Amino acid sequence: MAMKSLLKKLAIAAGVAIVLLTALIYLAGPTGMREMAPPPPDVPPASEPAMAAPSVESVKDVRTPVKTKSARVPHRRFAPAAADGAPAAVVPRASEISPEYAEDRQRLARRDAYLSSLQQGGYAFNTPSPVDVGRASSVQFWLDPRGDTEQLARDLKAALRGLGGPAEPGVESGAVEWSPRMRAVLSGEDFDIVPGEGKDFDGIKDLSASLRTTWAWDVRARKPGEALLLHLRVWAVLPEHLGEPREIIKLDRPIRVQATVPWLIDTYWEKYWKWLLGGLGSTLTAVIAWWWQHRGKGA
Repeated sequence: MAMKSLLKKLAIAAGVAIVLLTALIYLAGPTGMREMAPPPPDVPPASEPAMAAPSVESVKDVRTPVKTKSARVPHRRFAPAAADGAPAAVVPRASEISPEYAEDRQRLARRDAYLSSLQQGGYAFNTPSPVDVGRASSVQFWLDPRGDTEQLARDLKAALRGLGGPAEPGVESGAVEWSPRMRAVLSGEDFDIVPGEGKDFDGIKDLSASLRTTWAWDVRARKPGEALLLHLRVWAVLPEHLGEPREIIKLDRPIRVQATVPWLIDTYWEKYWKWLLGGLGSTLTAVIAWWWQHRGKGA
């Protein structure tokens, strides 16, 4: 009986051990099986690509750039390009304009404003052609603020006829800018020209806002010629703070100058008197010798 009891206990203990072992195997699963499996042979693990250490040069390249001071280039504003492709003009900034330049620009603006304010008038001018060499002729230039050029030309022709000029003197007329002060000068390298106010007259006159102003010159040609030039220049005289006078008329007119008998005698006598006297002496000597010879034969 004792033997049977012992075997029964051993069977129960073995069953409990089997149940416990089965439970442990279930709970462990694959992990437990792997742990219970024999270890695999040693295989070196696959290594990832190694990161190369950065070089000194690359470290320098990625450094934060150091700001250095450079020469400051002044900013310029450019005007629109010209239609013909010419380079655009450089317009300086206001901060770069010198006081002298700004002052000149202001003076230029005032000058332009003054010139644009000039009113229109009329002028008449005569060109005496043809004239006799060495003989005085009157040349006149008239300005009228009212601008009636046709009437001005008629009046100038009448004045020239009254001075003994031709019946139909050559007079031209037209419109011109008129200013309170003007200067008129007549010149010509082949002429002796004397202003009506005297040889020292500079040609500047203060004009009237309602009456015409006249300039006159006595002109004598020094030599004959088919087209000797007379030059008329007229300026608007500006206030001194606005700069130099502005030329508004520039006329170059050819004058035909005729030789006269008195001029020929004077000219040739002055140049050739020695030869003329010598020729006259030779002629008189020949005449006296011929007369003496014929007188002896007649006796």
